[in-house]
Amino acid sequence: MSRDDRDAILARRRRLLTLGLATLACSPAPASRSAPPAAPHAAPAVPDSDGDGFKDDVDRCPEVAGTENRYPDELGCPPRPCLSIVQPTEIEITLQLELAERSAELGPETAPIIDELARTLNEHPELAHVEVIGHADAKEPKGLALARAENVRAALIARGVDGARLTPRAANGDSRKVEFAVLSEREPPPP
Repeated sequence: MSRDDRDAILARRRRLLTLGLATLACSPAPASRSAPPAAPHAAPAVPDSDGDGFKDDVDRCPEVAGTENRYPDELGCPPRPCLSIVQPTEIEITLQLELAERSAELGPETAPIIDELARTLNEHPELAHVEVIGHADAKEPKGLALARAENVRAALIARGVDGARLTPRAANGDSRKVEFAVLSEREPPPP
């Protein structure tokens, strides 16, 4: 197989992966056709700890505000992040990983994004070297951008991603986000 053929196959796979992930992660919840069951008259009130409109007894994420979505086992959880592989060198997360001002701590709202990215990286070993880029604005302490990147890297490693594939880096900017860039790829295993 020639290098041009291999490059064309890889480009086609990337486009299909982009389309598939974007469709899966970004599609709206299907309309519900059935009415919710009526609550019993004498039942004690069930709290809604996170205030998202889903009572704790049915809310799969009772501590984090969420939405109704197309995944029944994730009712009341935040929406899944829209994650796509953009050829050839960038992972784009459209729901940004925003951290609290003057903080590098990862709150519970970041877990779905980190989970989805870890799943994607674990399923795609051909994404051989990924840079984790932390940002901090000019008013925040020096070193905070790198601390944010290092915390996200540690969270990905805790979810099974090989740490040798992840390089943390600080970047200047006017935001508190963490983003990702693929620095190198290797050929994916045959299907």
